[in-house]
Amino acid sequence: MYSDPIAIICQEILSNCRDAHREVGKDDVPCIVKLPTKLDETIHFVDFGPGITPDRMENVFILYGNSTKRDGNEQTGGFGLGAKTPFSYTDSFSITTITEDEDGRHKREYIAYIDDSQIGAMSLVKTEEVDKSVSTGTTISVPVKQNDRRAFIANIKRTADYWDVRPIIKRGEVDWHNEKIAFQGTNWFITEGERYSYYNRGEPKAIIDGIQYRLNYSSIYNGSEPSNEERTLMQRGVRFKFKTGELDITANREDLDYQPGTIKVIQERVKEAIEELREKVNEAVKNSTSLWDAIIEWEKVSYSYSQLLVQPKWNGHKLFSSINPPSHPHDANIKMWVYNREDSNSFKISRRKWGKRIEIDPKWMLIEDDTGVSDTSRPHPDRIRTLFIQNQNISTVGVVGFLNQAGRQHYEDKYAFSHLDATKLSTIIKTRKPKVASTSSGGKTVARKIANLKKLESRRSQRGWSDYVHEWVPETGKTTQCDGIYVKIYCNECYLSDGTKITKDKIYKLAQALKIEVYGVLSRTVKKLGPKWVNLLDHVNAELAKLEKDTDIIAYLKVGDKGAIDKWLGDDYWAALLKIESKVGDKTKALGAWIEATKKSIAGREKFGQLVELQRYLSKPMTKLDGKKNDRLEGMKTAACVAYPLLKVIKDAYVYGGKDEIIEEFVSYVNMKDS
Repeated sequence: MYSDPIAIICQEILSNCRDAHREVGKDDVPCIVKLPTKLDETIHFVDFGPGITPDRMENVFILYGNSTKRDGNEQTGGFGLGAKTPFSYTDSFSITTITEDEDGRHKREYIAYIDDSQIGAMSLVKTEEVDKSVSTGTTISVPVKQNDRRAFIANIKRTADYWDVRPIIKRGEVDWHNEKIAFQGTNWFITEGERYSYYNRGEPKAIIDGIQYRLNYSSIYNGSEPSNEERTLMQRGVRFKFKTGELDITANREDLDYQPGTIKVIQERVKEAIEELREKVNEAVKNSTSLWDAIIEWEKVSYSYSQLLVQPKWNGHKLFSSINPPSHPHDANIKMWVYNREDSNSFKISRRKWGKRIEIDPKWMLIEDDTGVSDTSRPHPDRIRTLFIQNQNISTVGVVGFLNQAGRQHYEDKYAFSHLDATKLSTIIKTRKPKVASTSSGGKTVARKIANLKKLESRRSQRGWSDYVHEWVPETGKTTQCDGIYVKIYCNECYLSDGTKITKDKIYKLAQALKIEVYGVLSRTVKKLGPKWVNLLDHVNAELAKLEKDTDIIAYLKVGDKGAIDKWLGDDYWAALLKIESKVGDKTKALGAWIEATKKSIAGREKFGQLVELQRYLSKPMTKLDGKKNDRLEGMKTAACVAYPLLKVIKDAYVYGGKDEIIEEFVSYVNMKDS
């Protein structure tokens, strides 16, 4: 009956979950989908509706064609087939339902299976009374075949992508449709990601109660010729919204049933969308505060929707796409400033005075130079810098300076320049270029940070090349009242307290290893430093002395870390396990004891790595790791694998993702085994 069983299972069962919420007034409560994992290769659809009473189960749920949704359009179903769709994929699935009965709240577990009749049967497996705190609702659990997990995720997205309240996804993620809407009307919308191009023509869809169906162009206009406007709109990936019951749907709910009534409704919706789109564009242009903004509004749609629209006017003025240079070079002066985002101090300017065109674009800004223009002058860069700082979305500034009245009149006649809302250059304050410190230059500040940087860069200054960037440290009074770790700088070279030269790369790496800030201090000012300042070499030697006596390192040197959880499972699973470590019930059992031993092993490993790193950078003999394995940790790993057999398959579950959920399930399993 179904060409795509996985798609119809997701669509019908999720719709049933949403309908169950609507039935009890929980429209704003999302249902839950638990994706399959290696530990549980079953997909679970969970709702918090009224549940399925034994009477409804017997007279509606298990009978083909019976439905409770035919009398209205508030719910999605109606054919009485959706609940049985798992049979198109598997021979058995389970239903767990909690209902409020006259004698209390009960939980019932059913197994639906294909029997000898090949029609299907339902068996009640278990009934138990539950507490009032347990919510009513139903869980449909369908076993998933190997390699079908991605198909289920894709069809969950297809089903609920346009729902107002999407389901909560557990044990994985769904990449929901979150694109911005370019245009929308009463019952239609077009997203920015669906904009038309010659090579990528959008696919129109009908959204019925949040569920999407492809619109078959040939079926809609079978035997009739659509207008150019209708054909153009249908190629723009437009989405038409319909209520339940407005369109006919095939019995298997996989496609629209293109009966004459359905075709007529769709054609009318297309015409309504064209009229609304025209009205919205004209209204946007008309309500713009300036001619510049009106042109930008028109440019948003002129490329993709030109065949649908007629170019409007703004206050009687024609719209255009650019401002061209004057016909005579002595009438006006046009300059372009381009912002280099990689370097906040860099600006580029065209060397040609004429022949440049100003584009009317959201990333451009129009400026009129009223500060006294000549054919050789150009705006002060500090004013242009202010524009880029205050307008982060602007990439190019076009500056027009009129050299005479003829030039101004030409631009007024051709472009209505006074209505383009150009900013006057004289109203912009100057923002000076920030200074960059250099080792070869003096200054009032004694210390300069040279190693606590994200990366070493090259920066050219007036005094030559410097192979790292300096940052001035603000003065907080006399230097004797400050403290810090420093190296001495003499002739652009760095020295330790024993007179040894040290490269800036080693300083940077030592600072990273110790997680400290290192400052470069000019040699002539070292004597001014107070007693709280420590030379980098003295600080490193003090840290080395501490690490060499550290008990965690001594223990790690003897036994190594073989068998530690983080090494065996991987960092991601170890991080997920630490998040819910408190949920491990008995810390003395196999898993709890192994976690504590691994923590100590990690502490020793990290400190040992820091010790070796410091020794390497100072060219000292490096401490070696004598122990190659930890029999205690290896024994703990063996004991845990025996106590919890599912531990062996966790490493393979990364293919499915959802590591946090997998570990949470595993901890619940551990607690069950321990108890």
